[in-house]
Amino acid sequence: MISPQIASPLVEWYDTTNPRVPGVQFWVSGLPGTNAPGTLWANIWDTNSRPHIVSTAVAGVTNVGWQHIALTYDAPTLTARIYLNTQLLAVQPLSGPNLVPSTSGDLYFGFHPNPGNNFVSFQGGLDEFSVYERALSDCEIAAIVNAGIGGKYGTNVLGCPVVDTVQLVNALGTSSFTFTNGLTWTNGPQWETNTITFNNVLTSGGTNGPGTNFTSIILSDFDPNTTVDEFILSAVLTTTSTASCTSPTIPTSPRSPLNLRRRPMPCRISRPRSFSPTLWRKQ
Repeated sequence: MISPQIASPLVEWYDTTNPRVPGVQFWVSGLPGTNAPGTLWANIWDTNSRPHIVSTAVAGVTNVGWQHIALTYDAPTLTARIYLNTQLLAVQPLSGPNLVPSTSGDLYFGFHPNPGNNFVSFQGGLDEFSVYERALSDCEIAAIVNAGIGGKYGTNVLGCPVVDTVQLVNALGTSSFTFTNGLTWTNGPQWETNTITFNNVLTSGGTNGPGTNFTSIILSDFDPNTTVDEFILSAVLTTTSTASCTSPTIPTSPRSPLNLRRRPMPCRISRPRSFSPTLWRKQ
């Protein structure tokens, strides 16, 4: 139970030794310069002391019991989002050169440690609060909300698909491959197999000579939150096999041109080289 009419801090970074350099703030109600009870708003101060305001509509938070709120910031897209329960209420692209959120101070939950008597506390209850090193997706936010009293620390909230890109570097150049895993997960992440197929036809230095275009293989995962493991490199090698091929029909005797037989003769069958590394990955 809370009082959404009163401006209250939910979470913020604050450096008590240098209060002139504010950190990221996330509050309920009381957006500076407005009278907006029940709103959620964030001021994402950057390391150059520039404010970036993100806010929701009026009366988003009500006094009806436990509610789930979330603030995310995606650095690659410079985009902040605010969620209330499973609803995405605000999406705000931020702007400014060298934008890095200020998170160098101490982290406070439900408390604004302003010097003197200007401190403010959250008039309500907080539970299962957490900070992540990356922006959660819409699906992940919804999974946490839907977990309810089951808590968000089990496999019950790890059923969202994972999209990941890996990069392959070899003699042929650089290639990127994107995989989506987890479309059928029901009880948390499972190991899945992804396959990359590429060709590197072996070039010989001469008849029965050694190969001249051997290549190293570098495989990189773009997402630090996934694991690529159990690499398997399989190849179809250039081989030679003997089979019974049929020669043209020849007579068995010059005196008997109609008495014919077929003579088996060897033939050579070659297969080109190709590789199919098999990747195993998990969130």
